[in-house]
Amino acid sequence: MRKDVEAVQRTTERRSNEDDAERLSEVFPRLATLSLQIEETDPESPNNDVAYVRHIVVGRAPALFVLPCTDRKCDGGHDFTKLILGALKKQQTTFEGQDACGGQAKEGPCPREMSFVATATYGD
Repeated sequence: MRKDVEAVQRTTERRSNEDDAERLSEVFPRLATLSLQIEETDPESPNNDVAYVRHIVVGRAPALFVLPCTDRKCDGGHDFTKLILGALKKQQTTFEGQDACGGQAKEGPCPREMSFVATATYGD
């Protein structure tokens, strides 16, 4: 039960940080579209790998890219903000990154790793 309460607190804090962040469209007015093809792997349990595409709604998205670990029992996550904002500042159209979770799961340190490939388009 305590882990559920902690998970809700982490979600609430993450949403509050997103609400307080500058909007992506304010920071990068030429940015038209952004999508992240995300893959999270667990070297200890490959059957738990997760892959999905996150389409960013540029007009209202925060300029913050902190993605929670997909292991519900883990308190960690992945902060790609600096990497993504740096690539967008250079107006890169494709870029990628990866990060080890570093959180604590039920059994100890979380072994999950997340990687992404981003695609961005820009207007005039």
